[in-house]
Amino acid sequence: MNTQELPPNLAHFLDRVDSTAAALNKRTILSRGVGLQHTVTCPAHDDNRPSLSVGWEGGRILLHCQTGCTNEDVLSALDLTWSSLEQKRTEVAIYPYEDENGTTLYEVVRYDPKDFRQRRPDPQNPRKSIWNLSGIRPVPFNLPQLTEALATGEDVYIVEGEKDVLALWGAEGAIATCNHGGAGKWTDSHSEYFRGSASRVVIIADRDAAGYKHALNVHNSLRNVAGVKAHLALSSVGKDAADHVKDHSLNSLMESSPSDIETLRSASEEIAKNAAFEKAGSSGSSQNSSVPDRLILRAASTIRSRRQKFLWKNRIPLGALSLFAGRGGVGKSSFAIWLAVEAQNGRLEGDLLGESVSVLYVSVEDNWETQMIPRLSAAGAKMDTFYKVAIGYSTDESTGERIPSLPEHSHLILQAIEESGAKLVILDPITSTIQGDDHKRDVVRAVLDPLTQIAGETDAVIVGIMHFNKGVGNASDKLSGSHAYRDAARSVFLFARDEDEDHVVMSQDKGNYAEVGDLSLAYRLMDTAVNFDDGDVGHVARVEIIGDTNVSVAQIINRPQGEHNEATAWISRFMTENGGRVPSAEVIASGKEAGFSESALKRARDRVRPKIVSRKIGMGGWVWVYEEIALPEEIPAITEEPDFSHTESFAISSGERTFKRPFRADRFPT
Repeated sequence: MNTQELPPNLAHFLDRVDSTAAALNKRTILSRGVGLQHTVTCPAHDDNRPSLSVGWEGGRILLHCQTGCTNEDVLSALDLTWSSLEQKRTEVAIYPYEDENGTTLYEVVRYDPKDFRQRRPDPQNPRKSIWNLSGIRPVPFNLPQLTEALATGEDVYIVEGEKDVLALWGAEGAIATCNHGGAGKWTDSHSEYFRGSASRVVIIADRDAAGYKHALNVHNSLRNVAGVKAHLALSSVGKDAADHVKDHSLNSLMESSPSDIETLRSASEEIAKNAAFEKAGSSGSSQNSSVPDRLILRAASTIRSRRQKFLWKNRIPLGALSLFAGRGGVGKSSFAIWLAVEAQNGRLEGDLLGESVSVLYVSVEDNWETQMIPRLSAAGAKMDTFYKVAIGYSTDESTGERIPSLPEHSHLILQAIEESGAKLVILDPITSTIQGDDHKRDVVRAVLDPLTQIAGETDAVIVGIMHFNKGVGNASDKLSGSHAYRDAARSVFLFARDEDEDHVVMSQDKGNYAEVGDLSLAYRLMDTAVNFDDGDVGHVARVEIIGDTNVSVAQIINRPQGEHNEATAWISRFMTENGGRVPSAEVIASGKEAGFSESALKRARDRVRPKIVSRKIGMGGWVWVYEEIALPEEIPAITEEPDFSHTESFAISSGERTFKRPFRADRFPT
């Protein structure tokens, strides 16, 4: 995939798609679109046809999977985050890969934040590079020196990266090599360069699961080459060869057997699997792991009871975790902002009614300058008590911000609540803050249990926003990831768009501390103009509450597809039985009696074939005319009935932001 002419961050994303596919022995399909628009195979599902749209707008990558994969699914499959894509990359090193004669075949460029890209000289223009290795044979790094050492029988070392090769040379003048691309990219063609040599070859494994596996693969490949004496070793200190030679000689490497390395690989994979759980036990607490656990017994008579309090009466309890879940495009984030602003202004019916509440917000996918601040402005937020939450980091060369990683940063969430006095914390989406596979119960509980404890200690509300699984079924089972999400939350709210009524429905699916009512809440996303600080004017979504509805999310997501056909069949039969020409008010009234909504009847009217058209009769009212039944001479002059109850929708990159505005009058014929 040639990404030379693309913006660096977009090129980085597409290169990661390509390299991830290569690691899985899959081929990336790239369809170049208009300008910076692309379509590639989606890494989040088994994609045999390109279904992931990748765009570039306003210095930001836009993603949309046609099959429904969420943006966080795509980024997770590539081991990326929005923040990593928004960071500027700095070139920190260039590693030339040369042939036996010292002629550069290609180069590996290292960037900060840590990333690698490969380029080769452009044969048509020596001053330019081509950012792929198409048609180039892979060679070991440091090949001229490696060839000389193998010819003389000198000891050589195989390590995982170019930095290690240079570290061994700088420390002891030792000859080392590696393959480009990191762990897992050593091939039998690399091993062929060792054929017939009397050198002792030492493979130094990085101390992680990928490093152990890579070392075993290199060892197995060299075993098939006649005459090679290959040995496995581990660093005595640190993670890799570079760490070892800082204070130790190569003579102090720990020799290992393949079975030893295999045992370490299995153990490290198990450790990684349980890493999130282990971190939860140490994050945000003053516990000393050297102090043994102790038993605590308290008589119930010493514990004072108290009434459960609510941020939103009988819906969202204080001191607990709540979840918002639904498909993309229903405005979960917009609703969370509405909730936050209502709490800020003391308008929520509950125990904080009339009080001003501070809010903490972790936004993983939405840029604060271009998306969050305008949406907060449209919603009427109090900016001085609405806080962006991020984690500061620093390295030897740079500083920056990134999203919290849970459970590692749970104690910093607690610190933020204590410093701001916040009563509402929103994690949007919560799934992107979790370390590990959130389909595994232990990983999810390792994150949610500390959050629940923090909420209880501070009497704050923590709201996690997440997505639905695809398809129909029990609404209670629609939350993506492990069922531990629903188990840990004290209240769960589901969101779905009711196409029949052209609004969004929010239903409470779980409420441990109050009886879940029969009614749901309906709202619309209204297109709202806002003035940006740079002088421009833009449009963002704002929640407008409609009121209670007896239609639930469970009914919407399991609504039979044939329901639209029922409305169509009813209206066709009704118009036929009444001569093919009926006042529109009469049709709608009769349809409602039959159980259909006005919007469903109007959409059914538009789907019927032959058509049903709306006509104006002189100075009278509107009449619906079924062209198949009414005689031509009965059809009056055409004047289309405007329908302002419908809206058009348009969306930008995030599925959470769907804006509505009424049809303009000039869209209708006169």
